Amino acid sequence: MTSREQEQLGRRLMTALCLPASLAVLNALALSPFLSEIARDLDTSVALLGQALTITGLLGATFGLIIGPAADRIGYRRLMLCGLAALIVCDLGTAIAPSFPTMLLAQLVGGFSAATITPMAYSIIGTRVEGEGRRRAIATIYAASSAGNIIGFPILSTIGDSFSWRWSFVAIAVAAAFGLVLAAFELPRDTPSERSPLRFATVLATYRPLVRHERMRLIYTAQFLRGVAWTGMLTYLGAFATDELDASIRLTGFLWLMISPGFMVGSLLVGGRLRRVNPRGAFALTTTAMGALIGLMLVWQPSIPATFALLFVIALFGGIAEVAAAGIVSSETPAPQGATMSLHSSVLRFGTATGALIGGGLLALGGFSLLGIGLPVVAALGGIVGWLSGRPSAVTVPRAEPVRE
Repeated sequence: MTSREQEQLGRRLMTALCLPASLAVLNALALSPFLSEIARDLDTSVALLGQALTITGLLGATFGLIIGPAADRIGYRRLMLCGLAALIVCDLGTAIAPSFPTMLLAQLVGGFSAATITPMAYSIIGTRVEGEGRRRAIATIYAASSAGNIIGFPILSTIGDSFSWRWSFVAIAVAAAFGLVLAAFELPRDTPSERSPLRFATVLATYRPLVRHERMRLIYTAQFLRGVAWTGMLTYLGAFATDELDASIRLTGFLWLMISPGFMVGSLLVGGRLRRVNPRGAFALTTTAMGALIGLMLVWQPSIPATFALLFVIALFGGIAEVAAAGIVSSETPAPQGATMSLHSSVLRFGTATGALIGGGLLALGGFSLLGIGLPVVAALGGIVGWLSGRPSAVTVPRAEPVRE
């Protein structure tokens, strides 16, 4: 095979990974623009829909802990295809849902797809690419997910305005079907790394090296704390803009358009100009800076143009930190890639849920000023823990032998 053919093969593989990952992220946020309309159609409340999404996210995070060990036995490609099939079922089920319970059931299926698609994409990269190429590939997938939001949300909103919110989910299902066909043809055949049966003991055995490995424990903890600060801001950004900055609902919607481009630029920097920078240093610095800017925005309460600029930089720092941590986890793991990246995804999801809860508590106790003090503290702790994960004293534990029964 010539070098040009290898390059084309690599591009097709990255496309087959980036498209599903982008759709998974887009689908996780797709309900947000239509919550009021969906609530009216299904005769329920926006608050109930929001709580349903939180429950779905927590279930997806919990289920993700099983996905990793299962993937190392079943195969990453097979689970990626199953995740895409579940995404299609989720969106079609949401589109035709006659009631809230039916839609909730469809979204629970979507929780399986969310717990599967993105971790499997990173796992495939972790087994196929080494060194700088791995870090660059992970950054590319993150950037593609952000680009998917930039392109996808205007399309979904246009479809929803012109026809119905239901057709927006049909559009995602059609794109997921295309992604399923592409993945079936382009993803490499599975070579499972584990042969032992999937039992409770084997699940524990899979994660034991990660739990015992000090550096991995610390970087996972750092990612959790970063996720708390990041989501604590995002969850209440709309209320901050309308209540504190007197922004219109339409203008508040445009604030979200600054987040995905900033995150995408940060992701690309990790795989480009920052590729030779110490990833732990990059994580610690950008996580702390992200928190400081969140605090500045919430306490200072600047003008709308200044808020736009701050959000872009906050998202840029967030993108750098998240991709840097994902690269560290994938490169230094003592466990199979499936378990490693699934745990990474679950940690972020638990951080997301915790961020919404902590942010709500701070907001209730002291308003946006207290939120602007608490979130930077959490982010700074995340930066410190991330930096400490590179200490020479951190121990390395060999891979655990698979449990045989």
